[in-house]
Amino acid sequence: MTLEQTKAVCDRAHALGYHVASHTESSKGVRVALEGGVDTIEHGSYLDDALVALFQKRGAAYIVTTSPALPLAKLPPEVTKLDELCTYNTNVVFEGMIAGAKTAMENGIPIGLGTDESCPLVTPYNMWREVCWFAEYCGVTNVFALHTATLGNAKIIGLDSVTGSIEPGKSADMIVLPRSPLDDLTALRDVEMVVARGKLLRRPKVKRSARIDAWLDTLD
Repeated sequence: MTLEQTKAVCDRAHALGYHVASHTESSKGVRVALEGGVDTIEHGSYLDDALVALFQKRGAAYIVTTSPALPLAKLPPEVTKLDELCTYNTNVVFEGMIAGAKTAMENGIPIGLGTDESCPLVTPYNMWREVCWFAEYCGVTNVFALHTATLGNAKIIGLDSVTGSIEPGKSADMIVLPRSPLDDLTALRDVEMVVARGKLLRRPKVKRSARIDAWLDTLD
């Protein structure tokens, strides 16, 4: 999209009270998106000083989405069905996204986590992997990774007064795990109970793909 198109979309959305998220995987795309007025950059890429300044001027956030890039970049082509050029390009996207995330954190730009669910090998139940990979590839602590996925995300979309942390007056949203993710983030994989808006769900069950899980397990 051109800058003019992007600005038209953002102006209209903001006038209606909406936030605008931008699927962007190049530095040029990030510039156009930010100059056009988007609120969040999904995926991202390398950030120079000018792009950092644009983020800060706009108050925009950088949303890390390791899940769609890492498997396609690192799993063998027998699994991904990608040719050599596609694999190379996916690595470029992955490396740019991680580099951009590190630059964003170094400059106080808000960071969020997402999955881009519905992409190849990205399932709706594997957000826990995103948290783990964020810690591994961006070099953050378990505490920071958990905060980013919860209260950090809530702040970015303006819901931190409602959810994102366990506090009096907020919605009762939480999960119960058999062990502490502060010690090992893979504990997030085994959810024993979910409390959503105060309603308790014991032993939640999701439909899993054993084949996809086995492939992704080789990346941990």
